[in-house]
Amino acid sequence: MSKYIVIMNQNKSQAINRYNCKFLGIGLLFIIWALSCKAQNNNAQLVPFKYEKNQIIVETKLNGKDQTLYMLLDTGVDPSVIDLKTAEDIGLNIQKDDEGSASGRGNSNAKVYPVSINQLMIQDQNYGDIEGLTFDMSRIEKKLGRKIHGILGYCFLKNKIFRIDYAKKTIEFFNTIDNLENSLSDKAKKLKFITDGEDMIPLIEDLSINGHQFIASFDTGSSLGVQIYEHRLADVKLDTINLDKLKKSQLYGAQGKKKTVITSLNKLTLDSNIVFKNLTLTISSIKNKEQLRMGNIGNKFLENFRVTFDFVDRAIILENN
Repeated sequence: MSKYIVIMNQNKSQAINRYNCKFLGIGLLFIIWALSCKAQNNNAQLVPFKYEKNQIIVETKLNGKDQTLYMLLDTGVDPSVIDLKTAEDIGLNIQKDDEGSASGRGNSNAKVYPVSINQLMIQDQNYGDIEGLTFDMSRIEKKLGRKIHGILGYCFLKNKIFRIDYAKKTIEFFNTIDNLENSLSDKAKKLKFITDGEDMIPLIEDLSINGHQFIASFDTGSSLGVQIYEHRLADVKLDTINLDKLKKSQLYGAQGKKKTVITSLNKLTLDSNIVFKNLTLTISSIKNKEQLRMGNIGNKFLENFRVTFDFVDRAIILENN
């Protein structure tokens, strides 16, 4: 029996497995992309998305089927995920003889299987096959109040350059860094990101809370604004907060739920000189003491910008809406 790590985050599940992601036929795909994608110009594919409960939902098709499938775009998950019943219904190759024991940030286990997510189509662009995991996503659907068929994570995003325009509800996929840079505004802020070992989630080091370094993921699967893990409060000198007196809530995912509390954050600083004041701070009981990540920055914060994720040059770029 294999072991997979399933990481629960707010309103969605994140999953990490131990095998390498594969992207099939990438050279041919880039040729097809350049010739056939519909876009603002010849250098980008413009994809509309739905924005519901601070989640980015993209219409896709899989395995040559005509059925429209709704998938979350999530920079905080590796690999991609497909709902188990959906995978069965559309005939994906589920490796049920390699059932995984899932562990993670929830309070229960889930059955997890490797799966090949075949013929991923977004609009008329065929992105080929990607490796992923499949499990029952009904808890995520219940929290969001709608059908969700899967999650587009790192195995899909790893070769991509794309800009999320929250105001226009579009995602623009660029095929070269030059094409991206030619489209950036003069005041665009570029931040280099790092990753932590096998965890390929983008982490930004150039953040601080009240003058103390705060290493956080920029996570489009998070519906929150700024989140910090409870055991990291001392690192930013917030361990004197009386958590018992704060408003309580919960985070939900395929692995169950975790308790959170909400308070105010006086100051978040980005790149030493960009200051955001009077933000909402969510403190969660998620434990990841072995990782660099101290928390995350989610869509409630990111929606104030146009946000570019450049997985080629390992950078995140912020532009004012």
